Amino acid sequence: MARKPLVLLGLLGTRLDAGVSAARWDRWRPTVATFSHDDLLIDRFELLHQPRHARLAEQVMADIARVSPETTQRAHPIELPDP
Repeated sequence: MARKPLVLLGLLGTRLDAGVSAARWDRWRPTVATFSHDDLLIDRFELLHQPRHARLAEQVMADIARVSPETTQRAHPIELPDP
């Protein structure tokens, strides 16, 4: 029996997922780290982010593509009210 595609919804973390220099690979970033598990094959990733954090979302998605090139990704800018 074929396995069902695994789709993951994620919300960009502006603190823990942040990083633009090469040093970002030296620390734990939860969204990117999720794709580093050899026994967890994620077929598609839907990343929700605030429009003002689009650049960070692009960086995180580029890093995910490096560690999990087989994963299809899509970014979804959404406005979230400040609680």
